[in-house]
Amino acid sequence: AAPRAATASEACESPAAGDQRRCLFAHLARSDAGLDRTYQSVIAALKRDAGTVPGDPEPSAVKNLRSAQRAWLVYRDTECRRRNRGREGALWAPVRAQCLGEFSAAREAELAGQLNR
Repeated sequence: AAPRAATASEACESPAAGDQRRCLFAHLARSDAGLDRTYQSVIAALKRDAGTVPGDPEPSAVKNLRSAQRAWLVYRDTECRRRNRGREGALWAPVRAQCLGEFSAAREAELAGQLNR
């Protein structure tokens, strides 16, 4: 029988590089789910506010949000690497995942604020 794959929590406790990546991706999938839902809701609201229908070009507000989100993702990832440089060790994924999750929660709140205007 093939060896059983480590669960996400087991992967977080293993110093193997592949396990640490699996740990990070599992945490990201959870922490970014709410952010993605809110981001998609803002895009839908911007399209609705612009009166677009399926097939129309994206309004400039949506293009601007997409560009800002791409820049924010680069900032988040870079900032978490910078903040934790030298502190992560062999079990780096949980530390980085916490930082990324905190940034994602703040960004989700920021985007949710746009929905409540």
